Amino acid sequence: MKRLMLVWMMILCLLPVGGWADETADALCLFRENGLWGYMNQAGEVVIEPQFVEAEPFRGGYAVVCPITLADSQCTWRGIIDISGNWAFRPDGSVIISQDSSSRYIGGPDSGIYIIHSQDNRMYGFFDIPSGFCSGQRYQWIDENCEPDEDLVRVTLYGRKGFASRKTGEIVKWDDTDVNDGNPSPDAFVWPWFLERLFRFW
Repeated sequence: MKRLMLVWMMILCLLPVGGWADETADALCLFRENGLWGYMNQAGEVVIEPQFVEAEPFRGGYAVVCPITLADSQCTWRGIIDISGNWAFRPDGSVIISQDSSSRYIGGPDSGIYIIHSQDNRMYGFFDIPSGFCSGQRYQWIDENCEPDEDLVRVTLYGRKGFASRKTGEIVKWDDTDVNDGNPSPDAFVWPWFLERLFRFW
């Protein structure tokens, strides 16, 4: 019976996901054993041992998981692992969002981002899948409308909307100025430092 289940999971692993087949040599797919999720390659070899209460398919080289060691009733402790099973973003109680309101991967399956929402200070951050860069939770809001060919993420910071680089997290431009160096125009309103800290605390 166990061998039959393994064969069935190998077949599922080879099927296209969302209409696209991953033909890369390191393509991994989910399998479940004794109530825990792990990942195997297309040859049926276990690459990451079953150790997750919940797990998502890999996007590019990363996947969102909830480890058994940190699992609670709602699996709120989620992190991001790479294809070796190492932490790219360690669980800290933040909500990690993979899909937008239309159940589409944000920015595309392998070329998009994860949005990370801190439950402690209510700030947002993002994890860029192509580069593996994590911005940290520094923004008040992140727009989920991110296109695959865009190098920028729409964010809100200090009460102002702008565009952050997906590779550095820095503000490239504000949408209320035509300045491209990330600095607001002289007549633009900038939040005082104490209100900035209040936003982060709130």
